[in-house]
Amino acid sequence: MLDALEAFVSRVTQASKQHRTWKGTGSRPTHGRIAGSVVCALVAAGAAVSIISPLQAGAPIWHQATAMPFGFAVFEPSASADGRFVAFRSAFNFTGENADANFEIMLFDRELGTVAQLTNTTAFYGNFEPGVTPDGDAVIFRSAFNFTGTNADGSFEVFEIDVATGAVSQLTFTPGNAILAAPRLSSDGACVVYQTSQDGTMDVWRYRRADGQTIAVTNSMLGKSATAPVVNGDGTRIAFLSNNNFDGSNPDSSIEVWRWTQGFGFEHVTQTTPSAQNEFPGIDAGGEHVSFISRANLAGENPAFTREIFVCDLSRRGRMTFAQATPSVVGGKNLEPVLSPDGAFVVFESDRDPIGENPDKNRELFRYDLALDALTQVTISEYGAPIALLSDAAAKNYICVSGDSQHIAYRSEHELDPEADDPAPDANLELFVAAITPALLGDLDEDGEVDELDLGICLGEWGTLGSFADLDGDGFVGPTDVAILLGAWS
Repeated sequence: MLDALEAFVSRVTQASKQHRTWKGTGSRPTHGRIAGSVVCALVAAGAAVSIISPLQAGAPIWHQATAMPFGFAVFEPSASADGRFVAFRSAFNFTGENADANFEIMLFDRELGTVAQLTNTTAFYGNFEPGVTPDGDAVIFRSAFNFTGTNADGSFEVFEIDVATGAVSQLTFTPGNAILAAPRLSSDGACVVYQTSQDGTMDVWRYRRADGQTIAVTNSMLGKSATAPVVNGDGTRIAFLSNNNFDGSNPDSSIEVWRWTQGFGFEHVTQTTPSAQNEFPGIDAGGEHVSFISRANLAGENPAFTREIFVCDLSRRGRMTFAQATPSVVGGKNLEPVLSPDGAFVVFESDRDPIGENPDKNRELFRYDLALDALTQVTISEYGAPIALLSDAAAKNYICVSGDSQHIAYRSEHELDPEADDPAPDANLELFVAAITPALLGDLDEDGEVDELDLGICLGEWGTLGSFADLDGDGFVGPTDVAILLGAWS
């Protein structure tokens, strides 16, 4: 049925084959105007043309949500599903209730432009790692304070606070000598995952808010551990790091990225060596994509074994594929990547110059789009602390993406908002929020338009497996990808 289209593509491909440079950057390809001919070929071939709305292109417009004097900072932002509410921790006295400068949980309301203090604890009892529910009505967090009279041993536990009433509930009950850390709330608010040593080894646990059910997801052998859990949208899939040998595929006890699926068990995402140094896993709402940092050469683009960001696609059973989000660069460092809930992109900080827009090697925010296999620089600034000088707290949990994948909360010392009511810019780590402007679907040459140039690139990639021009994600470039591109035509 597609003979007419294939014959046409064969002719065009000979003249328009374009070799790809890194993530769509490099010299701009040139092609003739052939869109009308392709439409005719598609119709003649009987192909169905899906018309979709093109996405908006452009950089985020940042709003500075906090303005603190020198010496204070914002840590660990967490956004509600629509991005209206952002919970974070800070020692600043926003409301007059934190005179002792303790680390308390705060909640920013983007619609009202206000900051509320949710916890009020005494000195030496900090509150950490908040996670806000989809509608912003509750916030979970980690603390050693005895809010409810049930934490007399002063162990770190997961608590939940009702925003409207201020009522606090204790969700976990660990022994006083146990460690509890890294709580994460699923994007639908149903589950909390965390790591704890309450059974003698560091393991991943899951708490279900609806009925209080608590289960140990992993059961590590003596001398092994499972850490850094991240949870998908409904809590049925969890990615984490472990040197355990769950299924017999990790005999060298290297620290690998694993995925646990409820009712299914464990999958070995990375099968590398100890030198790979896998770290910082992330997972999307569907649990089908997992991001992480590794020194392994998983996609064939890291022969120097430098520390790079990867995304693993586990959506096709038995066809696990890896994409390398950052080019191999010696020197500099990429910070903790954050995978959007819809699995469309990864955001991260880096002090490298991967696409030629960061010659001063300042620490900037970057974005990798999976469908386009494209890397873009989100922020451009002139100063800031290098990664090597960041504290451990400032080097992680610095950014979050809302559940709808349309809003971002970011702590930064850069002056990102030129209209901010901040009379004395002082390089504090302030909270910034923005609506995310998605990449332009079909803009293969990244010039801000979907036109004949992109069409020529798509035709030049015709039939290619694993190509950046595979817009529908079916594994190869074909008629549907051309149809999607035409639907997004500028």
